Amino acid sequence: MGQDKALLRLPSGTTLIEHALGVASAIAGQVGIVGPRERYAGYAWAGEFVQDIFPERGPLGGIHAALTTTTTEWNVILAVDLPRMTTDALRWMLSIARQSGAEVTVPDTSGQLHPLCGIYRKNFKARAEDALKQGKNKVAACFDPKSLRVVSEEEVRAGGFEPGIFINVNTAEEFQKLIEK
Repeated sequence: MGQDKALLRLPSGTTLIEHALGVASAIAGQVGIVGPRERYAGYAWAGEFVQDIFPERGPLGGIHAALTTTTTEWNVILAVDLPRMTTDALRWMLSIARQSGAEVTVPDTSGQLHPLCGIYRKNFKARAEDALKQGKNKVAACFDPKSLRVVSEEEVRAGGFEPGIFINVNTAEEFQKLIEK
């Protein structure tokens, strides 16, 4: 990317992190930023800063850190690089998660799971911690199929949402292409 993607500006003028915080805070009573306080100090209004307990372990380390500090049972995990995500979509996913009672609820579009836009129950922390202690870093590899609710692309469409809301951006080219649409 060449720069911190959280600080990329959308056509609306907001940064990706501002977008994610706005979407999440509209439905969550407690919001946290998993990342260095010094880098995101300007966003302290959004909630607390959460530091990785297992540094340099990628998204699973971040999910673990978030679930360690949360006081709520149902937790929205939302990556910063989802510029099309909406509060309505997260609210809809949260309702599916609560109805299913699953430990983890994640969407699957185009045959790809999106674990960084999911609903995680607090008890997933133990599963994540076990994996991290074993040197495993893949989020989806920690999912227990018996306690996983996958929201299909068909369900996403039936819920009134376009699957493209789950597209994340990893390169400058992807970001440019996404915001031009």
